[in-house]
Amino acid sequence: MRKLIVWGIAVLSIAILVIGCGEKAQEIPKPQPEAQEETQEKPQAPTSTTTANTPQRNEGHIGEPVMCGGLQIIVHSATPYTDPSGAWKPKPGNYFLALDVSVENKGSASEFVSVGHEYKVKDSEGFSYGSAVTTIQPLFEGGNLLPGDKSRGYVVYEIKQGSTGLYLLCHEPLDNSSAKIWLE
Repeated sequence: MRKLIVWGIAVLSIAILVIGCGEKAQEIPKPQPEAQEETQEKPQAPTSTTTANTPQRNEGHIGEPVMCGGLQIIVHSATPYTDPSGAWKPKPGNYFLALDVSVENKGSASEFVSVGHEYKVKDSEGFSYGSAVTTIQPLFEGGNLLPGDKSRGYVVYEIKQGSTGLYLLCHEPLDNSSAKIWLE
C-alpha cells in the first residue's frame, strides 16, 4: 500500500510539473483502436487450453492477443522512449522501452490489474526489468476491471542496452497463470 501511495504521489507530481511548465512534450503516437491495427501475419505461438472447447493462447508477439487467467493482453507496440521533460532519465547503459498495452477482462469476475507492478520485461539472459517512472501519456491506469472492461495506455520499462530476446511476462498470482509476449 505504501508503494502505491508513493507511485501515486510521483505520478501526480510529474503531471503538475508537465502542466505547469507549459512546454510542448515529445509526442508519442496515441494508441489506436484495435480495428485499425496491422494484420501482418506472424509466426504462431504455442497455445494452452483453459477449457476443452476454448483454446487460449498464453504466448504471442506484438499485436497478438494472449490470455493470462481471465485477462486478454495485447502489446500494440514496443518503442524506445525519451522523456521530453528531461526529469526522468535511464541509468547509464540503459534505455527506456515504452509498451502500448491493452488489457480486457474476459472472465466472469472482477480482476485487479497493475501492469507496472505485476508484469515484467525479461531478456534472454534471465534479467528482469521493472516499470520506470516517466511523463509518458496516456499512462496505463489499470485498476479494478469488471467483466468486459478494458484499459489501455503506456507502460515504460528501463532496459539494459544490448539486451536481446525481450518479452513481457505476465503473471496472475490468484490462479497462478502466466503469459509471455515477445517484444522483438
